[in-house]
Amino acid sequence: MIIIITESRNDAIGKYNDELIKSMKRLEKDIKYININNKIFGNKWLNYIVEIYNSFYLLFKLSKEDKILFTDPKAIKASIAFILHNEKYVIVHHLDKHPTYYKIIPFFNFEKFFRRFDKIIAISKFSKIQVEQLGIHSNMVKMVYSGVDHNLFKPTSKKIERFGERYLLHIGVEITRKNIKNLLESFSLLKKDFVDLKLIKLGGSGSSGNRKKTLYYIKKLNLENSIIFVDEYIKEEDLTKYYSNAELFLFPSLLEGFGFPIVEAMACGCPVITSDRNPMKELVGDTQILVDPTNPKEIAQKCKLVMESKDLRQKMIDQGIKRARLFNWDRTARKIYKIISN
Repeated sequence: MIIIITESRNDAIGKYNDELIKSMKRLEKDIKYININNKIFGNKWLNYIVEIYNSFYLLFKLSKEDKILFTDPKAIKASIAFILHNEKYVIVHHLDKHPTYYKIIPFFNFEKFFRRFDKIIAISKFSKIQVEQLGIHSNMVKMVYSGVDHNLFKPTSKKIERFGERYLLHIGVEITRKNIKNLLESFSLLKKDFVDLKLIKLGGSGSSGNRKKTLYYIKKLNLENSIIFVDEYIKEEDLTKYYSNAELFLFPSLLEGFGFPIVEAMACGCPVITSDRNPMKELVGDTQILVDPTNPKEIAQKCKLVMESKDLRQKMIDQGIKRARLFNWDRTARKIYKIISN
């Protein structure tokens, strides 16, 4: 039996887990799912204790014949791979830094960890390269793209009732790798040509410290009346309205493992301007516009180019919808099942 081990979370990995499990269930194969909630308390140290407890709990839930799939290599529960003798597989999103608990255990590092698995599944070519750069042989690493729900993410003519102005859209928390500072600087430059333009930012800040920095940049750039924060949870059926009604989707991220919003935006017929680095570049191919994420002037110029050219915008919409069809959850589930079952 294949056992997929996930945990409750409300970020991109949580979304990946939910969609993968829904698609795996449609395969109607011999698959079991164990979801763990490690965020019981408001204190992160207490939650660490819960996560350690749950990790040992897993050891008693698994039989030696089970094939185990972990969906996040950074979670403490995945470290039981050092003990388990089962066939083991792990999905890698991106590797930016070692988890905090690696510092406590001297012999832990990504290279030793990944060598405990029978196969490693990367969600993009970029993530695959990251793993291989640790010294893991390429035969051990399989690439399977994430998907998008095309029944949900598609162009809609429905409007967002509370927003009537022209706007750019950005989605993400306000951590450093999301490149908020350069995004705001580029938007400030663009405002010189489009005075009434707004920027709608979906997703929370990630922490009060992050929001404090963001507000500092907004005030410095005199954008107080031009940025609209939507921090509350938005249903995915409403999210399609934000994509479909935006002038364009701006995503100059510095580091991603995949980049769900890019594919969702393309599927909804929203032009995308994103970073000229992978995996963003590999997701859009030559259908959207790529920019140097560290160059606000270039970002602003490319945004202006799209907003002033109906032909270019329509071309990006048409090609983006077609490109998004490459990413399909049922295909993702079938490929992952094949890797494990073989």
